[in-house]
Amino acid sequence: MNAISHALLTFFVAMLVHLAIWRIRLPKKNRAIVLLNVFFWTLVLGVILLEGISSYTDYIVLYCCLAAAYIVSYPAMEADSPSLEIVRNIAKAGASGLEKGELYSTMTDEKLVVARVEDLLNDGLARLDSGKYMLTPKGRFLAGVFVWFRGLLNAPKGG
Repeated sequence: MNAISHALLTFFVAMLVHLAIWRIRLPKKNRAIVLLNVFFWTLVLGVILLEGISSYTDYIVLYCCLAAAYIVSYPAMEADSPSLEIVRNIAKAGASGLEKGELYSTMTDEKLVVARVEDLLNDGLARLDSGKYMLTPKGRFLAGVFVWFRGLLNAPKGG
């Protein structure tokens, strides 16, 4: 078996472990950390248990690329994005289409804003203090990373 087959097999096993953990008990906080642990320990077990890999370097690089792509896209799968919600609503309407006013009436602040703010609070990125939302040190750090990266890309400061 070559490095590509081993990496795909190990990635598939990690996905099954991830699915099993989420089915048994969905983590309330730090889901990304739990997910990172699943993929890291699956890689470690793969390196220990798999024999006959033509190139461990190729195996590790490919596995890490697959895991990173999944982990980076996971938050988008976890939360309903406004774009996904719009597409879902239009798809439900079928061939007859969806009236503009009806679409706009379904896209409320409750769906678009409140859920995201609750996510920030639950993940410890922000806190509510005397009726005001404040970033925690963790939230400030994460915001700084994105501001820095957008600057690196010469992208506008807005989101």
